[in-house]
Amino acid sequence: MFIINFVEYFRNRAIVPCKNRVYFNSLVGEKFEMVTWKGIPYTISVSKNRATTELEGDWSMFVHDHQIVPGDSVMMLSKILRFLAVCLQTVTST
Repeated sequence: MFIINFVEYFRNRAIVPCKNRVYFNSLVGEKFEMVTWKGIPYTISVSKNRATTELEGDWSMFVHDHQIVPGDSVMMLSKILRFLAVCLQTVTST
């Protein structure tokens, strides 16, 4: 499990946190299926290099569909060749 803290740069791609990158890279290839708690699947492309691992592909659709904004977090849970994405959205009082 790891958490991606959403910033504006992550609208089209996200970066896997450094402390989770090596383990994450060992679990996935160039693509993986990410599923939301509602069962909605997204195909995520993975770009790996020496310093970072970036999530692309349907990531931007996921961000749009779930109205994720800077300050929100996405918790990634590994479940046998799939990742469950849980949106932890910032609550603002009115």
